[in-house]
Amino acid sequence: MTCQTLLDAMDGIALLIDRRMRIVAVGRPNWDRFWIDNGGGDPILDPLGGTFTDFIVPGEVRERFRALLGDVLAGHRPAARLDFQCDSPSIRRLMRLTLTPVRLPDRLVAEGKLAEGVLYQSIRIDVEARPPQPLVTAPESLAPAGGAAIVHMCARCSRVAWPPGRASRASSWIGPVDYYRRGGSEHVLLQHGLCPSCLESFMAEDH
Repeated sequence: MTCQTLLDAMDGIALLIDRRMRIVAVGRPNWDRFWIDNGGGDPILDPLGGTFTDFIVPGEVRERFRALLGDVLAGHRPAARLDFQCDSPSIRRLMRLTLTPVRLPDRLVAEGKLAEGVLYQSIRIDVEARPPQPLVTAPESLAPAGGAAIVHMCARCSRVAWPPGRASRASSWIGPVDYYRRGGSEHVLLQHGLCPSCLESFMAEDH
């Protein structure tokens, strides 16, 4: 049985990441399905060769995930696990992400590079349908159509960054009720990440 066969058979999104944090293998069926379910266009994005952290919103969350991945690669953490929310336009999903150190197959190791890598897997814990809601997955540098604001929502506590815009410049993180009390618009594009307090809590946990 090949490495690719195993990745294709795994639940959820399965990726192999090398020490350069490059994606060197991916479970194709579930990746393709995830791309389509989240409104991805045709052709399906091929993640191979891309840097894993480039798929995370720029800012503090990306840097913390870079540090977390580096800790697992370096052996400072035996593994890492995080439950988070990852919605599609018409589905609310609770996901579980795991980072596990592995030895990469020889054919996936670049010449002169170390064979240690990480298996990334995210699986669905719970899913429910909901009325369609816009979801942004592109970098913030791509301006949303129609002038809609980008609102960052914490995938753990569901608070949102205020004011809308870049989460790294948020003056506070508030609940949805307070968001509407402050005049927050319903015409928004949601981007999930972690608020600073949930991020600190996660980084302090033993995994």
